Formats: sequence, structure tokens, C-alpha cells
Amino acid sequence: MKITGGQWKGRNIKVPRNIRPTTSRSKEVLFALIEPWISGSVVIDLFCGSGALGLESLSRGAVHVFFVDRSNQSLATVRDNIDVMGVADSCTVIHGDAFNIMRKLASHGHRVNMILADPPYDPRLTQRIARMTVETDILAPEGILAVEYRKGETVADYDGLHIIKSRLIGETGLVIWRQE
Repeated sequence: MKITGGQWKGRNIKVPRNIRPTTSRSKEVLFALIEPWISGSVVIDLFCGSGALGLESLSRGAVHVFFVDRSNQSLATVRDNIDVMGVADSCTVIHGDAFNIMRKLASHGHRVNMILADPPYDPRLTQRIARMTVETDILAPEGILAVEYRKGETVADYDGLHIIKSRLIGETGLVIWRQE
């Protein structure tokens, strides 16, 4: 897998076995949609897998990424990828359940500009991510929540999160909400 844009465009990153990585095409579309919000942002990469979304964010100008996953194998791969890119000072790697970690970060006063999530395809997870984003108040005003989901899943506005962009790429959907 390769970084698709920014200062590390074309650099390879490792991908752990047994995960469904975000395709290069989906990443290109996602980052074209969220480009105006990346520079200077603090990001959470939920269900981070290889860390591709978070590393792509750093490559394009984000200042810090929280990488969150409950798989030790995934987090070992993320750490390797961070080391290869030499950006350990801009990264925090957290082991645990995505929703518990969102609560914990928010309870410690963290507010982020962007949450990127490529969860396992499960129609309940997309709305649960949106609900937890609102409940924890972890997004800064005008912050962005971007979620990849399976085509056919219903996505809608959610309590202060309004869909500003969405796209279908084959069997994959991308939805971007903005915090009002």
C-alpha cells in the first residue's frame, strides 16, 4: 500500500494480514473531499489497521494523529509505519475499543479537528461512530467526521453533525459530516 498524496506520496506502508485496507482509490477520493480541513489538524484514525488514513493525513499537513485499534497486530504495524516515516513525535498509538478511547480522550480534554474511520463493515457501526462523536463532544467546532461504509447502508444527519459530502466508489461509500 502506498501514500497517495502529500510529502510522502508514493512511499510504501506495511499492512497487517487479515484486515480490509482502504483502497488507494477510496483514499484518493476521501482526501480530495477533506483536503480543505487537513492542514494543521489534530486527527483520530479509528479502527486504524495499518494507520494508512492517519499517515496520509500527516503527509498532507495534519499536526498530530491518535491511532486507535484493539488489534495488537495492527498497532505493531502502525508503530513500524510511524518509525519508517520518522514521525513518532506527531503520533499517539492507543490500544483499545474505539468507543471507549473516544470517551477517554474527551474526558481528558482532547478535542480534535477530524475523525477518520474505516471500521469493519457493519451497518450499526457507522451510526454508532456518529452518535459517540456527538455524545463525547470530541470534535472541535466545524470539525469533520469521515466514515467509510458498505454501499447500501443508510447514513443521515445526526444531532449536530450534518452530512456535507458523500460518495460511492464501487461497493464502498464515504460520508463526511461536519460538526455544527
